[in-house]
Amino acid sequence: MKQLNESPVFKIGTSDWLMSFPLDEEIKIKDGAKYIPYKIIVDKLNRLCGHNWSICNFNETYISLPKGRILVSGNIEVEINYEINGQQIKRKLAGGANFVINRGSNQHPTGTVKSLAIMNAVKPLGKQFGLELNPENEDEKTDFISVFPSDKTIKIDKEKERLRQLIDQCDNVDTLLTFKLLADTKGLKKEYANKLKKLQ
Repeated sequence: MKQLNESPVFKIGTSDWLMSFPLDEEIKIKDGAKYIPYKIIVDKLNRLCGHNWSICNFNETYISLPKGRILVSGNIEVEINYEINGQQIKRKLAGGANFVINRGSNQHPTGTVKSLAIMNAVKPLGKQFGLELNPENEDEKTDFISVFPSDKTIKIDKEKERLRQLIDQCDNVDTLLTFKLLADTKGLKKEYANKLKKLQ
């Protein structure tokens, strides 16, 4: 396990901070989706835990795709300790991330996928960490996407179709598991579940 820091647990007192939305300037948008950058996530973890958090079991996979592209996948566990409303909390959260690159286009794919996996792992902590940051139901998705230029909407559709193909082409459960988080966020839960049943 890689221990980042050791210090006394930071006391918040209430859960209001965790369940309040982050500041507007802390939120970025890429490809039509909102996210909180990694550096800000780390600052929030330090505020919550007083540096008493660590990462372990980081795994990364590279899969060659047609036309010289590479699918980068990674998963990680984040262990945190904090006190809230007078109660000591210890949690282990798991997260994963996937993205496609052209060969040589990203000089630090390991660092990128690790950062993204940590960001996804800590979302269940609350809205401060990205919980409910993007819409979940279809009506909200329609309203959300409509505020972006049409080329963004097209790009989202292309990414969804690409993910659908990758799920369909999976030939083992371990590879399929790397797509779970993306499948959930892209509305492909049914396709993912069906493929998982076939492979089990």
